Amino acid sequence: MFLEIQPQLFPILFPLLCIFVPVIILLFVVLIKKIIKEVKRNRKLHTTTGFDYEVYFGGSENIENIEIKMSRVNVTVKDIDKVDFDKLKELNMGILVVGNVVKCASAEFVSLVENNLNK
Repeated sequence: MFLEIQPQLFPILFPLLCIFVPVIILLFVVLIKKIIKEVKRNRKLHTTTGFDYEVYFGGSENIENIEIKMSRVNVTVKDIDKVDFDKLKELNMGILVVGNVVKCASAEFVSLVENNLNK
């Protein structure tokens, strides 16, 4: 028959199945967990109403200039020590500091800052 397995192949097939099946299942579990984590992160960022980004940069008195690029926000601050980098990292965005300019790379963050500036 077509699906008939020869007895001499059992010692080879059984260990292979015992290794590959759990690995494939583990990969699916990891993939699902990553998807769930990404959905939660996006939900947290999108459901933030009245998002007060100024707190992350040491308050409105510490912000000198805000420049919005396509997927990046450049925030010029007076005192770099007042910027809360831990809270910015919780938003899962790329952060680059050049002098007293904090460059935040995140398309979602750009849209939130734009919405707050337009109000």
